[in-house]
Amino acid sequence: MVQMQTGSRVQAIIKVSTNLFDFLHAIGTDTLAGFGDEFWKRKVRTFFAVLDTDHDGKLVEDDYGDLADRYSEIAKFDEVEGKRINRKLRGIFQQYHGELIKNGPLTVEGFVESIKEKGQVENVKTTVQWFGLFFDLMDIKGDGVINKEAYAHFCNAFQLSPAVAELSFKAVDVNNIGLIVFDDYLKAALAYMTDSDTKSPHNLFWGPLQN
Repeated sequence: MVQMQTGSRVQAIIKVSTNLFDFLHAIGTDTLAGFGDEFWKRKVRTFFAVLDTDHDGKLVEDDYGDLADRYSEIAKFDEVEGKRINRKLRGIFQQYHGELIKNGPLTVEGFVESIKEKGQVENVKTTVQWFGLFFDLMDIKGDGVINKEAYAHFCNAFQLSPAVAELSFKAVDVNNIGLIVFDDYLKAALAYMTDSDTKSPHNLFWGPLQN
């Protein structure tokens, strides 16, 4: 499997962007409207619910470990690859949540506030890096293209139903070509995590929104 293709591209985007607006232009979007408002919070709460794989209202490292094990089983990875995926996802947890769980498990309220407190600039960069890692995990062939089957495997590992996985795929594949490339995935992730356009097709990135 080819690795680091997406990560290298993410770092290149960040490096050439001298300010927030240059950064957004580089990845093909230009709005952060409504960041932090109630509609935005609904989207982040929905994301938390997806990450909270045992649905106990608390985000811990084992949620990511369970996600890794399910993904490996669904995608039929061998033992070596399964262990790599597990380490990768646990590393993602520590990178983005490690500081937040020092005083206990991360709740939905803490998750929302932690992202809001980062502010717009840092949230954009975090989203690019975080979802870039997710893209890498789905990009099994390392060719920068994800088909419906690979995307569904990743969604199913989050325990999203096939119907929700289909909604999510369409929320990213807005050009309806039946494939997802990194640019499209990144634009959808940024729209989901950084603005509050209630009419955006990307609002279904993680399925129907929770209240």
